[in-house]
Amino acid sequence: MYQESGEIPVLIELGINTTQARVYLAVLKVGEAIASTIAKTARIDRAETYRVLTQLQEMGYVKKTLSYPSTFIAIPIKELVPVLIRKKKKQIAKLEEKAAQMIQRFSNENMKAKSRDEYILIIPKVEMILEEIRKDIRRVKKSDDFLTSIEDQDKIGYEDGMYLAKALKKEVKIRMVIDKPSKGKSIPKHVQELAQHPNFFLRYIPKKICCELVIQDNEKVWIKTTTKSYYQSPWLISNKPQIIALARAYFDKIFEDATPDS
Repeated sequence: MYQESGEIPVLIELGINTTQARVYLAVLKVGEAIASTIAKTARIDRAETYRVLTQLQEMGYVKKTLSYPSTFIAIPIKELVPVLIRKKKKQIAKLEEKAAQMIQRFSNENMKAKSRDEYILIIPKVEMILEEIRKDIRRVKKSDDFLTSIEDQDKIGYEDGMYLAKALKKEVKIRMVIDKPSKGKSIPKHVQELAQHPNFFLRYIPKKICCELVIQDNEKVWIKTTTKSYYQSPWLISNKPQIIALARAYFDKIFEDATPDS
């Protein structure tokens, strides 16, 4: 059956409905055939098959002969798929345009004012908002402080390291405290590369870090609330001055006591 081999789900994703997909594939399977044969092959009521064949004709996916009784022929699937993909791309382009207009409508002064209100948020998994984190890194103007673990920096990898490198080029001051690698291990490559920059200050602490945080321009703080992996852990995010002040005092004390990178 076609359903078992996956053609119908693909055609549905490309933009035609289930019944249309079943009738088209039935015509394709039997070749030129009358409606009753197509209905039997598709296992669909004959009246419904006639209705769907008319739809497929109007779409240009099935052709009707002038013979008596009338027979139907499906266009080759190698011709159908590119047509459906072009239509899908047009739909996506229109949707993107509408989405952009919607975003613009919500980007008025009232929404901007609301965004400046103080807040405390809990995000269940950081993977849900990775792009927002990267936007924050790009928006930083003066300073970015990190209390982080080697394990999580290994997971972050090159891509996020690249955003930090761009921040350094804008003369942003970055301080990072990380747990000292055990024997035989080294700090992640992107951290090694960042440490070559004069505005990047790397320090180590001997014990495993239990509370990770990021302070951005003294205006926003990200606090990892568990010891789970970077991408699976809930994070607290806030711009409240009191929370930022507590995080700042905690970070500054740890940075002061940490060992500078040699």
